Amino acid sequence: MNLGVWRSLLLNRIADSIWKKGLYYSKKMYENFGYDSSWELYKMHQLDIDEEVQYWTKKHRIHLEYFFKGKKTFHVPDFLIVYKNDDIVLEEIKGYDNKEKLLEKQKIAKEYCDRMGFIYKSTTYDKKMIRKFFKEKETKAL
Repeated sequence: MNLGVWRSLLLNRIADSIWKKGLYYSKKMYENFGYDSSWELYKMHQLDIDEEVQYWTKKHRIHLEYFFKGKKTFHVPDFLIVYKNDDIVLEEIKGYDNKEKLLEKQKIAKEYCDRMGFIYKSTTYDKKMIRKFFKEKETKAL
């Protein structure tokens, strides 16, 4: 099977499966990062091409402890991003989550960011937009 056909099949699978996991090699950061969804993969691509982004990582070691329904748990935000204007952003990418649990995660992350002088951002991408992005990537790859 030639590379174009293989790439087309792969991109179709990604477009059809929002809950895709894998590795992404960042041309900006020169390292691999794991992604847990097509939403995260899309964000990684956007961070790599955004000229205002100086640095980004998923390997930030920020684990925020919180309690949900009386049980201790941890929230690890998806991305730590440093912009050229010196803004530092902790960003969570969400496709789906228990609304009550999501609100608790956002609350603890916002409090942490306020203490650290960071900006907290929670982003939800539309499933159709993600599929369109991967379909366009497929077309360019052929």
